[in-house]
Amino acid sequence: MLTDEPALADAPPTGTETASAREATRTTAVQAPVRRLTLDDLASTHPTVSNVTGVSQHKQRIHPTVILDAFELATVQESRVGTMREGIVCKVGQLVALERLGVRFERMAPGTRTSYPHAHRSESELVFCISGSGILWQNGYTYQFNTGDAVSWKSGTGIAHTIINDSNRDDGTGEELVLLSVSEKKANESWHYPISPERRAQLTPEQTWKAEEVPPQEELGSHPGLPCRPRGAVGDKSANYPPPEDGSRPSNIVNAFTSASEGGHGDMFARGCCLTASTGLQEASFGCHLDAFPPGTRSSSPHAHSEEEEFVFVLRGTGHMWLNGDLIPVGPGDCVGFPRGTGIAHNFINDSNATGEAGHDLVLFIMGENLRSVDKVVYPVNPERKTSFSRWWHDAPEHKLGSHNGCPKVPRT
Repeated sequence: MLTDEPALADAPPTGTETASAREATRTTAVQAPVRRLTLDDLASTHPTVSNVTGVSQHKQRIHPTVILDAFELATVQESRVGTMREGIVCKVGQLVALERLGVRFERMAPGTRTSYPHAHRSESELVFCISGSGILWQNGYTYQFNTGDAVSWKSGTGIAHTIINDSNRDDGTGEELVLLSVSEKKANESWHYPISPERRAQLTPEQTWKAEEVPPQEELGSHPGLPCRPRGAVGDKSANYPPPEDGSRPSNIVNAFTSASEGGHGDMFARGCCLTASTGLQEASFGCHLDAFPPGTRSSSPHAHSEEEEFVFVLRGTGHMWLNGDLIPVGPGDCVGFPRGTGIAHNFINDSNATGEAGHDLVLFIMGENLRSVDKVVYPVNPERKTSFSRWWHDAPEHKLGSHNGCPKVPRT
């Protein structure tokens, strides 16, 4: 996780800020090992970082840090065109060089769903709603799933699920539903499809989580896991499927904004929510936070991890990523991956108050692995911590640092 990270925002990210606002963050040239990925070079490989002078004991490939705009790089998956799973997708985790964490960005049109209702045997997952209004299907019952909501499913529970964009149910128009999904990546994963025999028939025996091995579930509800008005359907009638449940939702669904609390102090203050803990996913191999950093704050001290992969998605506001002493502008939709073992140090800074303005919040979705028992951390601009911090990464690869100190210009007091 982002070390020293405080705890989120009391106002939702828009997820749909203008392209011109995002483009304003693209112009600064830096010397840090960073590469902004575009549609033109999606097929290219990551060049090797050449300014590493130390030797990593982890034999980890050392790439430049990859940053990309998920809204720009999301594309239509041709195999799903014309189906209820049609969507505009960006497999972010692969593009930012993460190996053990899966990250998927998806823009769902009205009348679509993310998947067949399914359950995972080995992989835990979490889904966050960036913007829009949809419904969560879980074991035959549905629940509202709106901007700022998060839901998680622990592996091996047998709880089947999918997310549906039913915003066109009443008038046939609707709105886009934008989601960020994160998950573990486990070898030999298998799936259970309780109400989709056509999908089960497509699996190999190795991919099939046998029904007799799935933990017993309460009787499924009557909702079929389909959009009421499927995308591309002939006619204008909407199916009369049961509406979302009234009242409280299951404990694995929370809203990040109503669950937010304050944490930290000074220039490392934030309002935040630990999404994995709040949804009951403490035992997963990853943790997710949603944090709102006010003007004059930063996400952490600049640091790098020996073993933990990290990922950050900018939900709202503009700011800077500090990378080995250089500043890289970031804005809504930007994604950054930090592979383990590179020694490339980083944090995020909200300098929106630097020239006298009141400034704005920088809202980040932050994910990292939970490997504290084996992970080491280096703080290259704070070498004095070496003697007091028990998990100091003594053999971290060394990098030449730029001149920035990793702090906001006008720190919050």
